[in-house]
Amino acid sequence: MSDTLAGTCKPHNVTAPSWQLKEALRAVFTLAKSRPGAALKALDRWLGWAQRCRIDSFVGLQRKIRRHYQAIRAALTTGMSNGLIESTNTKTRLIIRRGFGFHSADAIIALVMLTSPGTNPSSPDANPPQSDPHIRQESPFWPTASRPSECCEGPARGS
Repeated sequence: MSDTLAGTCKPHNVTAPSWQLKEALRAVFTLAKSRPGAALKALDRWLGWAQRCRIDSFVGLQRKIRRHYQAIRAALTTGMSNGLIESTNTKTRLIIRRGFGFHSADAIIALVMLTSPGTNPSSPDANPPQSDPHIRQESPFWPTASRPSECCEGPARGS
């Protein structure tokens, strides 16, 4: 054990048990990435340990985890999180706060779109919109006959 941690292991000192509880909870979420079933068992052991530790902060935390246990269990087993959505919302609020001097909302929306992950802006001329091949489009340059040979009355091309 290191010298700095050895000094925390004195009787009636809450630093060492607090550090151990924190690291054990971090280990639960690290374990969930590779073995979700083992992570759930480790979480259950951690909840019992935190309930008996007599440190008010951890006792309160274990109560909150027990209250939201089903949602935490789902997050550990599926690996899904709303972290990306929350970070995007925070970035958007920051951009809106910085953009109070803009004359229109279009400028703020453009800034949000430029800084959002997964957006690849391109100029309007770079990729013109393609028409849907399943929808018959009327064109002034192409008659509306069913086959091109039915409407062409001039000399054949290449003659």
